[in-house]
Amino acid sequence: MGKGYPSLKYSLFIRLKRVCYNGRKAVKRDSAAILQHKNLCHSSRRDKKPSSFSRSPKATHPGSGRNTSRRPEGLSPRGAMLETLDLKKKLSKPHYSKAMSELQERLRKLQYAAQEAELPVIICLEGWDTAGKGQVIKKLTEKLDPRLFRVRSGSPPSALEQRYHFLWRYQVALPNDGEMTIFDHSWYGRVLVERCDKLVKKKLWREAYQQINEFEHWLTDDGQVLVKFWMHISKKEQKKRFRECQADPLLRWKITKEYKRHHRQYDRWLTATEEMLAKTHTAHAPWTVVEANDTRWARVKIFQTLVKKMEEALARRKALPAAVSRTAAARAATKEARAALAVTDSARARAEERKEEVAHA
Repeated sequence: MGKGYPSLKYSLFIRLKRVCYNGRKAVKRDSAAILQHKNLCHSSRRDKKPSSFSRSPKATHPGSGRNTSRRPEGLSPRGAMLETLDLKKKLSKPHYSKAMSELQERLRKLQYAAQEAELPVIICLEGWDTAGKGQVIKKLTEKLDPRLFRVRSGSPPSALEQRYHFLWRYQVALPNDGEMTIFDHSWYGRVLVERCDKLVKKKLWREAYQQINEFEHWLTDDGQVLVKFWMHISKKEQKKRFRECQADPLLRWKITKEYKRHHRQYDRWLTATEEMLAKTHTAHAPWTVVEANDTRWARVKIFQTLVKKMEEALARRKALPAAVSRTAAARAATKEARAALAVTDSARARAEERKEEVAHA
């Protein structure tokens, strides 16, 4: 987080604890509403005579846990949104080379502009196995100043991290003002891999949607630029890339048993991904779904989106000169606190001198 502002991380940690508590309360309310609705349905069935043409109405209770109010129009729980993407989009090699060279140079300049404006940037890269996240990170960091960015790869939580809220280990890895952090797999592991591999109970990953939304809201309210990408490829394309990696001795190590199991469970992951996109696509932290069957198209789209988001954030910062970064605010607050402390110390020293003079007299 911002240098010179030690209380910010502590305040975020306290907020995370509140979110965890509020999330559990929300799940309890949803469960109670579902039970109440089921009881009403059973009682109505007992009172009503059965009919071959009548069907029991579907549950439309607002507390049923479906959260349909935030689901984009036309989205179904069986992957309709992702399946309707045009994965045939391609970019020719000459156009890709020209566009990538220009975008990398723009991103390099924006990195220094963000440093000067003390603007932190967070990039969340999510997607299918072999979707090309590693190559995107390689291209992103190819011409950037290594002193101003960090890459955090996804890994299972350690024994120490498991003692805290699941967002804690990402909170301590957030960028300082003017720097950039790239998450290769982020906090969405709670509602994806931990859900699909059944590493946590259903109650925990259900609570995580609300907690993630509030966490991201705090980040954007704090002035941080948050950009989220989902790199989508078809099951057929994933199988093709698996074969290509296995045929290459230098890439064979990537295709693990876990990757193969996830490929067999593609439909399960598709359902989880659709629900994740529907419940965490917000105005302050929207998702960018990338058609990644063509790697050149995917890289250019990610670069274009990132450059656009950073330019918009810098324009907002320049349009509001009164709005300062967390580091600048902390520096000003520290200066005022030190000045007030100096005045208090001076007054106390003069009072002690007067006491000594009176005692000697």
